[in-house]
Formats: sequence, structure tokens, C-alpha cells
Amino acid sequence: EEEEEEGQPAVEIVARVLVTGECVPLQVALSQSRLMMGIGLNPARATARTITLTNASSSPVEFAWTTQHTPQGCVHVEPSTGTVAASACQRLQVVVTPRLSGALHTSLRCDIARGPTLELVVEGHVSAAQLAADTAVLDFGSVLTGAASACLLPLRNISAVGIAWSLHCDLDCVSFSPASGLLSGMESCTVRVRVCSPRPVVLAAHPVVCRYNHAQQVHVALSGEVCSPQLQFEQCVQPLTAYQGVPAAVASMLCNPTAAEVPCRFVAWSPLPADDG
Repeated sequence: EEEEEEGQPAVEIVARVLVTGECVPLQVALSQSRLMMGIGLNPARATARTITLTNASSSPVEFAWTTQHTPQGCVHVEPSTGTVAASACQRLQVVVTPRLSGALHTSLRCDIARGPTLELVVEGHVSAAQLAADTAVLDFGSVLTGAASACLLPLRNISAVGIAWSLHCDLDCVSFSPASGLLSGMESCTVRVRVCSPRPVVLAAHPVVCRYNHAQQVHVALSGEVCSPQLQFEQCVQPLTAYQGVPAAVASMLCNPTAAEVPCRFVAWSPLPADDG
């Protein structure tokens, strides 16, 4: 400032620094570019396989995986995002949640921050699950109100994959033992179906529905009815002529118009006051 005040120009000093080196791209790779999940994927449960993400660079890298939804199922990676340290590896789980049977073929993209985009091809085959009921109709016949009747329902898994199943009916008087379960490939079980209703009902209009693997169903028809007991005499009034000291008897027919057995008992009754015995 003193020199400028005296009329002399300021001196400008320029320093130059030479920077040497090279730009090296991030070196990130997957342990494999194609992953086979299997040919017998079970629609009842998820299947996972392990892959490795390797960072050979001298600096950490961030990654993010996409999720793919296909008709055969959902494919995702766990963890889907994260950071891999320099010269380190990250183990990842590729998870397939099957839905429908058929061939599975899709690609997952892994985005590397400030780096390359990696691609993983996922293949497999989802097996078809098939559950069969050995009985098409459960016939309960005629059941009295308040009484119970039971039938056996055999269930068979005729496929090679496991099946999660459950039984349902819109009638509260129909119960199952057991009501749900798991069947391995080619395994079978027997369910006890019980009917007990306090009121009359026709069973034919209310089938049993067996649901398995979320969306598939097997229907089993019900046959029979729950009816009220109906007993009646052939003649409600019987003429009776009796003489004092002489036993008298008349014959009458007691009829049951229903197809169910009706338990009954007879009780002596007299409108007159009781005598000495």
C-alpha cells in the first residue's frame, strides 16, 4: 500500500504446483453374473442364494439394488443398499418369493455410486403345487338339531413341493380338526369334519373350501341336513272303555317322519288326582 501511495506498481507473485497421477475407475465386480435359483422352487416359501460383491478399489463404494416383480414371483437382494469398504467384500442374499408356476428369468441391476452399473441374471423354475381331496362329497345324512355328526376328509399333496393349506366353510356349525397345516411333497393327512347345529339347516348349499398356497382352492361338497325332531302318533285321540278294577289298553303307532334317529321316553300323565296307588 505504501508503494502504491508512492506511485509504484504492486508486484504479483504466481505459484504453480504440478499435480501428477491418473484417474482410475472403480473396480467393483460380482462373484457371478448369472444365478440359478433351482428348478423346484416352492410357491409356499421364499428361496435365497448367496452372492458376493467385491470392491478392489482403494476407496469405499456405495451400492443400490433394484427389485423385480415378475408373474412367477418377486426377486430382491438383501441388503438392497450399503457401502463396501476399500479392498473388501460384501455378502448378499438374492431372495425369490414365488407366486405362479413356470420359468423364472429376470435381471437385477446394481447401481454403483460414481461407478459402473452391474447386472445379475436370475433364473429358475417355480413348480406347480397340487392338492387333492380324495372325497368329493361329505354325506352327513340327517342330523338332529343339537346332535353332532362327523366325516373324514383325506387330503393329499400330489406335487413335489410343500403346501400350506387351510379349510373354510361359511357355516358356523361346521368345524375342522385340524383346520390348517403343512404338507410336504407327496404327503397326505386326514381331517375330521364335524357338524353340530342348534337349528335346522341344509348342508348342500355350503361347500367346504380348501385354500392352499395363497390363491389356489379345492372345493368339497356337503350333503345332508340338520333337522328338528318330529315324533307323532298315528292317532292323537284313542277311544278307551274301562271298567273299574279291570286293566284296559289300546294300541297306537308312534311315527318318526325324519331320517334321523330320535331318542324319546314315555311319561305317565293323568289329569285326575292320583288315587291310593
